[in-house]
Amino acid sequence: VLLDLRMPGGDGFAALERILPRWPALRILVLSASATVAEVALARRHGAAGYLSKSADRATLLRAIHAVAAGGACFPPEPDRGTDAGLSARELEVLHHLGRGLSNDDLGRALGVSGETIKSHLKAVFSKLGVAGRAEAVARAYDLGLLSSH
Repeated sequence: VLLDLRMPGGDGFAALERILPRWPALRILVLSASATVAEVALARRHGAAGYLSKSADRATLLRAIHAVAAGGACFPPEPDRGTDAGLSARELEVLHHLGRGLSNDDLGRALGVSGETIKSHLKAVFSKLGVAGRAEAVARAYDLGLLSSH
């Protein structure tokens, strides 16, 4: 299955959460206009078998489809150590939702954790990014390529 993260009327990550529990053997290749560290990490975390930028050429797309269909995985190469500012996969997930403008309560609901846990994650994110607050964290994440406006 080819899945667009930014499909009209839906959220690709939410679709992964709905599809894979019902059909766990299904192989899903995520397509996105961007390939930020955070989005690739989220796609892996949600069970995608691959992740590819929409700007990939035809040959790359075909190789990725064949690899995923054959049971393999196809993800962009890991960035150089430190590119993700040392954030854990969960912290990247929090940052992704923070970039969407969610409140702590909404973040907690989206991730299935308490508000106190969100505060703890945010404190770690702020510390690792060297920022003092939410807006600054989002701006820094865009600067580092951890978030994308696409």
